[in-house]
Amino acid sequence: LVFSSIKGGVGRSTALSVLAAELAERGHSLLVLDLDLEAPGVGSMLIERNTMPKFGSIDFFVENALHDLDDSFIQDCVGASWLGGGRGRIDVVPAFGAKSLDNPSVVLSKLARAYLEDEDNQGKPRTFLKHVQDLVARLTALRRYDAVLVDSRAGLHETTAAAVLGLGADILLFGIDQQQTLMGFRILLSQLAQFPVRDTEHDWRYRLCMVQAKAENEKAIADYGAHTFELIDNLFYSSEARPAADILDQGFRFSIDDHDAPHFPIPIFEDERYRLFDPVRDRTQLMRDLYEKSFEPFIQFCMERLQLNEDTQ
Repeated sequence: LVFSSIKGGVGRSTALSVLAAELAERGHSLLVLDLDLEAPGVGSMLIERNTMPKFGSIDFFVENALHDLDDSFIQDCVGASWLGGGRGRIDVVPAFGAKSLDNPSVVLSKLARAYLEDEDNQGKPRTFLKHVQDLVARLTALRRYDAVLVDSRAGLHETTAAAVLGLGADILLFGIDQQQTLMGFRILLSQLAQFPVRDTEHDWRYRLCMVQAKAENEKAIADYGAHTFELIDNLFYSSEARPAADILDQGFRFSIDDHDAPHFPIPIFEDERYRLFDPVRDRTQLMRDLYEKSFEPFIQFCMERLQLNEDTQ
């Protein structure tokens, strides 16, 4: 699952942490990867400072462009979360590791290099997307995980496509019912709509999922659903809006009330107790008794998508 949003402050990393807590409680093994290099957060939420791994994802992107990395480097990018002390296991790759945190003056120079395109051993270009794919492949080769949760970059940026389209994951688009959110999604999805869909098996459009953060009630969910339906209908559903639509497009049609449609919002209900989220200081925020009421529909949706409905123990 890739967690993405147009703007910060919509609870994207909070929701990822809550889902991680639930999966660990059920005995699952999972990998959390922070790709939000410019506004990292999930690493510090799930790993205590004294157990932070030596490196982070930013170090991988910088070093992978320079030379081949051995498994020990990859292992030094992974830290075990305190959340995994029960039945399950949570491995976390933060954006910044201990080396960066101990030397903050070097972080901006690393950031500038992390996005650069380079060439592989055969002289072929390697984009940021290719480096992300390499990182996920290296991490999942070291250990088997039941799920991989990726915290993507917020905002509009060319690297967004690396997580949204390049990993073959379900994409959770977090937003609130504001014009800023809808305008940003229109820009992002208009760009994605230009990518061809060659067959139904690899139709990335079915992997889009709207998540409504800070939902207040059923009416608010219906209102947001109407807005996201209009947005996606104009870009993907209506053949009138896509005069060159082929046979695949004809099958990608949903009604406004279809709960299985990409536009239909998965709600996370407003909860004052999560306005300030710092589970390292207040671990009760990741206890089921506290988060269940607000996050239950979201958790159930994610577990169905991950096909992890049963406890492992």
